[in-house]
Amino acid sequence: MDEIDLKRVYSYNFRFVELHNGLPVEGRQMYVEVSARTGQVSYYYTYSEDVSNEEFPAAEGVISVDQAVEAHLDAIGLRPAWVRLWNWDNGQRKPPQLLWSSDNRLPLTAIDAFTGAPLDWQGRDLIAATRRPTDIAGHFAEREIELLWSRGVLDLDDGKTRWRQGLPTKDGPVGGRGDVDAQPPR
Repeated sequence: MDEIDLKRVYSYNFRFVELHNGLPVEGRQMYVEVSARTGQVSYYYTYSEDVSNEEFPAAEGVISVDQAVEAHLDAIGLRPAWVRLWNWDNGQRKPPQLLWSSDNRLPLTAIDAFTGAPLDWQGRDLIAATRRPTDIAGHFAEREIELLWSRGVLDLDDGKTRWRQGLPTKDGPVGGRGDVDAQPPR
């Protein structure tokens, strides 16, 4: 390991993260930068969502790291590809390398620690969200409901629209009179 030239150290950086049950809480962090010359705080940043009223369950029953990695790789997909990485030393691209690269099949943000389900940034199960509606066969607006679903307008956690209660949109149920034979006005 190279020795550090203390004359070239300008600051010391510290990062603090809140822990619950021994695990970091995303969104509860603090950064502090201290000048190496004066010892004074030169930068301070904190981002903290209020989680004081939230309950953090025990982390028992989570899937293993190997299962999480497998679920993550299954969700993003991998393929061999020629990739040109950046060389920070000379500011140019490196020669092409054959690497395993993401297929980006799903907009993956995380893997559920208990089920292994891939989740998007809203915490939705991406596999469940891609299931076609199963309860609209024969509905007069079947094609339109499928189009709304395919554009991500409908939230289908279990593949059912429950259209009798109203179509489940991100802003709450829309429509839904429970009348199976109802036709739109002409």
